[in-house]
Amino acid sequence: MNKFRKFMAGRYGMDALSFALVALYLLIAVIGQAARLRPILWLSLLPLAYAAFRVFSADTGRRQRENAAFMRFVWPFANSLRGKASRMRDTAHRYFKCPQCGRSLRVPRGRGKIEITCPQCRCQFQKRT
Repeated sequence: MNKFRKFMAGRYGMDALSFALVALYLLIAVIGQAARLRPILWLSLLPLAYAAFRVFSADTGRRQRENAAFMRFVWPFANSLRGKASRMRDTAHRYFKCPQCGRSLRVPRGRGKIEITCPQCRCQFQKRT
């Protein structure tokens, strides 16, 4: 274990892009196995090889920039999914979008028809909760 730690000292290691590349490898490998196509199975090794290259790379600055660019691309999608999941778990509130600015507003459930004022643009609208 100590030898591995010494070997990995100064190396980049795993990050979100490396995990995504491994997941892409698994997805392509499963599809290739299900379709029984050898070229697809060989093609699936490319993301895995690049993930391994990234993990053992000593050029940490470049790997951090690659991961930051990946996260800038993925973050809006991941954040949207997290927000939707938390809204589904929140049974005490309803969520509405402001018709003027589009901001998401949270109001208590079961209050009947109420007037909602958007804190951002001060637009007022009525909704049934």
